[in-house]
Amino acid sequence: MRRIRRILGRHATIGRRLLPLLAWLTPAVAFAQETAPPQPSLGRYPAIWVGYLVIMVLLAIVVAVSLMPSKRGHQD
Repeated sequence: MRRIRRILGRHATIGRRLLPLLAWLTPAVAFAQETAPPQPSLGRYPAIWVGYLVIMVLLAIVVAVSLMPSKRGHQD
């Protein structure tokens, strides 16, 4: 035990002082969890055409970038 105290040094003293505090706070955490979580609100989902529109815009951007000519010099 002395060897462990010597290795830990000052940290062992701090740990012995904090341990009762942590044990004292544990019931507070348990009491805080007794309330039920809030029920999720089930709102309306966006229309399906909005998702298709986003996919088409992203696809158009990918195709436009893919078709851009590369600006290579004569040394490439």
